[in-house]
Amino acid sequence: MISKKLNEFYGLLKEMQARAAGYPIRPFSTFAALVAEFKETNAIEIFEAEYEKEVIVMNISERTKHWASSFYAGSNRKHANVKASYLLRWSSVMAAKDSGCKVYDFWGIIPGSKQHQGYSDNKLSFGGARIDHIGILALPVNQIRFLIWTKILPIRNLLYSLFRKSK
Repeated sequence: MISKKLNEFYGLLKEMQARAAGYPIRPFSTFAALVAEFKETNAIEIFEAEYEKEVIVMNISERTKHWASSFYAGSNRKHANVKASYLLRWSSVMAAKDSGCKVYDFWGIIPGSKQHQGYSDNKLSFGGARIDHIGILALPVNQIRFLIWTKILPIRNLLYSLFRKSK
């Protein structure tokens, strides 16, 4: 059952990536490993919203004892007017609250971006407090892997985005 949901989720994620002109997503194997690793816990949950018997938006939410977030979400453009993503997010927030979480992290907004306006509007519609972070401190424990992560992966992402634009 979980693999069927995960495949459906990844299909929606790929659909969203195509719409968003290269929105970066992790490989399917990452999500499969994540779900497999945490399947016996309450730390990962897949949410879905459907309309007219068709799933149109899904997300993977993660949570700890005190904190929760919508890890990744995917959707299609069918029935965009019903705002299913809002219901989905609310379901995730309520599940986090029921689990005892005190914080629900919406993972950022992009003010002033026309491309990301719907994405940001969805998150801002829930109220709460906007907290701006300067960034993340990295403490490399393996210099070679850190070099790959900080130098080579951004080059790969740039090449990928250029390739997508040339199609």
